[in-house]
Amino acid sequence: MVDVIIGENPESVSVGEDPEDEEAREDREDNPMESGLKNDTSNLEDDCRSEDRQDNLLESGSELKIKKTDAMTWKDKKETWNKVAQEFQALAGGDRTSFVLRNNHEGIKQALKAKLVRNKVEIFKTVGGSAQIEDLTNYENELIEHIQLNVNGLPAMFDSDRIPTENLSTAAEASENKGIDPIIENTINHSQENEIILAELVCENEDADMNVELHEIVHAQTVQTNRGCSTKDTLNSKLNEIIVIRAELLQLQMNSLNEENAVKKKELAEKNDYRVKDRHLKLQHLELQIEKQKLKIHLLQEQCIKE
Repeated sequence: MVDVIIGENPESVSVGEDPEDEEAREDREDNPMESGLKNDTSNLEDDCRSEDRQDNLLESGSELKIKKTDAMTWKDKKETWNKVAQEFQALAGGDRTSFVLRNNHEGIKQALKAKLVRNKVEIFKTVGGSAQIEDLTNYENELIEHIQLNVNGLPAMFDSDRIPTENLSTAAEASENKGIDPIIENTINHSQENEIILAELVCENEDADMNVELHEIVHAQTVQTNRGCSTKDTLNSKLNEIIVIRAELLQLQMNSLNEENAVKKKELAEKNDYRVKDRHLKLQHLELQIEKQKLKIHLLQEQCIKE
């Protein structure tokens, strides 16, 4: 939804009603409920011609053009439409429901979109002759500011056939005053824009070439300077330093290996000494056991002799 604008277009009626449909009109006349709704909406624009009433109705427009669709949004929109209906009834002095106001507003928007499409066809037609542009009323000029994207869409930046951003009626009046066709004027503007773009591209290419040349010069100077520093003396000195460092490294490795061998030999000697001592202790223990057994045998023999 967009901002609410109730205008003075007598052809704008509620959604679903065609003012030129004779059969639908006869059916509504036969039905008193529908005929009452028709009579109620037929004078709706006459009640809204006052500018202060239109300004009062526009105050709640920002809440109605929210695209979010959920329960809370629908509830808020419904309350806003009820508020608009109450304010309208207070200003216009008639009994207009929110349903009638909303349908009438949708009808006005549809009629405005159709008029804008016809104006666009008149501008771009190729049969010749002057374009017969339909003038827009005050409320239509105010409404088109709120539904501009729905009617014209986003502007195409690289389209050679795009029309000016102002309203079609304003463009037609300006072209009549200048004596220039809108399409020719648009083509001239587009050609001028193309010239500006080409000039910018040429400047960018020149800057890019200059940057490349500067980079090549600086890079060449840097390479030459590095080559001048690398002489035979410096290379030989570096090789000698590397050889000395490698010799020191090998010496350190040899020293560490010798230390490891010495530690291993010491460990083996200690293990051998421990084994020898252990054998001696075991032999002594066996000898003591043998002596003990001998003493027991000797005691037994003496006891036997005494008996």
